Amino acid sequence: MKAWNILLLSGVLAAMLTGCGSKLPDVADESAIREDLPQELTTVTLSGEAQDTEIAALEILERDTDLTKQTDDVTCSVTLTGEDFSLEYTCLLHYAYVRDTGWTVRSFELTDDPELTLDGTQWLARFREENLTLLTEEGYSNPELTDETWDEADNGYCQTFSVCTEGEFLISESTVTVTGTPEGLGGGFAYQWTTETTEGETAATALLEGTIWHLLSESESLEILFQVEQVEGEILTLSGLIRSENRLGAIRQTTLKTTEVTWIATEHGCITFPLTTVDGEELSCYIQDGEQWVTAGELYLDKLTQETLPASGELSDLMELELTPSLWTPTTPEVQEPGSSGEDEPDSAEAPDSEESGGTLSDLWDSILEFWNGLW
Repeated sequence: MKAWNILLLSGVLAAMLTGCGSKLPDVADESAIREDLPQELTTVTLSGEAQDTEIAALEILERDTDLTKQTDDVTCSVTLTGEDFSLEYTCLLHYAYVRDTGWTVRSFELTDDPELTLDGTQWLARFREENLTLLTEEGYSNPELTDETWDEADNGYCQTFSVCTEGEFLISESTVTVTGTPEGLGGGFAYQWTTETTEGETAATALLEGTIWHLLSESESLEILFQVEQVEGEILTLSGLIRSENRLGAIRQTTLKTTEVTWIATEHGCITFPLTTVDGEELSCYIQDGEQWVTAGELYLDKLTQETLPASGELSDLMELELTPSLWTPTTPEVQEPGSSGEDEPDSAEAPDSEESGGTLSDLWDSILEFWNGLW
């Protein structure tokens, strides 16, 4: 029995010695490493779009092979290229020997930050077309590129466009500057373009010269009709009429007191300017495509409507509030010929003393008008 055990142990030892003496396959060379690179190390994504890439260069920088442990750690520098970019990085590949597959990459890691280099000429052309299309979709008329630069250090771009918005009553001209840089999203070679749009100062032109506007606020018993006679820079010259109903129900008409006003254009393409003051409240006009209105202070008053000059050429012919006769109409005493009354003519016709009689008819009429005007 002891002899049998000795022979069995000797066989096992022989087998072990034979196995230890077998030679492992050669470790992967640069050509084989190209094929072994994991997909994560050959895929580049820009703004969610995977780019077509190829391995332009691969160089082994350092290697640590341990045949006893059957491991091979390889440090490589790799360059990937695409249509309009290149990406350089250094990685550490951890190989292990597997009997069925041979030397296999079991894990990997980047040893430093990858360096992305974009072709500025190609990317500027791409963003130029994209930004022109975007500006057109946002309502700008015929945007034109006026300047563009490329920052090689940051792969950033800056493009400036002249833009124009043409409406029925307003033309706005300005510049729009678009800047962008790619930022890594972390994990692999995924990048996202971040862009920022800045609009410059706007030069606006009001297309209001010759237009006629009508406000009829029945709730306030107020009607205003005015014409924009001239537009010179930021100044509008106005002329018009105001009709209002007083507390006695009579309609009074006056001319528009303010003839020159300063207009501005809001960020939404709306023209606004002060019109006049009624009962201590400033009336302001707002004119934009599709909608025009008037406010009294901060409250909405009523809508504005555009009118055309009537054949008579008189703005007042467009107004709807009808003027009513004055409640106090001065009359002139009828002058009678001597003897026409059939009565004897008095010896002398002396005028009554104004101080004793309480004043003349003219004085009375002036006091009535003063009271009448005070009702507005």
